[in-house]
Amino acid sequence: FDNPLIDSDGIVRRSSLLQQYGDELYESLALALTRTAVGSSQLDLIIQSDPDNIAAPLLEWLKIGEYLIPVDEQAGILVPYIGKQRSFSYISAIDVLDKNVPVDRLTGKIALFGASAAGLHDLHTTPLETAVTGL
Repeated sequence: FDNPLIDSDGIVRRSSLLQQYGDELYESLALALTRTAVGSSQLDLIIQSDPDNIAAPLLEWLKIGEYLIPVDEQAGILVPYIGKQRSFSYISAIDVLDKNVPVDRLTGKIALFGASAAGLHDLHTTPLETAVTGL
């Protein structure tokens, strides 16, 4: 619903994997999907001490199973854009609900359902496009 890491020019280049609300940390959808895909319920935060300020430890990595994810001090990562919208397979939800999609097309996959419409005002600028929905 929000991305506190939008750059000053309005372009989304980074995304936060963790956000704090009150006294709790919450993982992003991307991080939750990664944990699910690798079959790990464990998330470890790897902290490094700042030699210039020993009282302010810095988050450097997130560890999921055997995977290490480098993050910045805001638990942010650069988004590895690999193509414009619809670079990945897109299947209309109505086609799934009407059973017009072969089962093997979804077997063993992670499917995300989402809404996109101009009235949602969910448009964002990325390095590849000026109006991407659903970031």
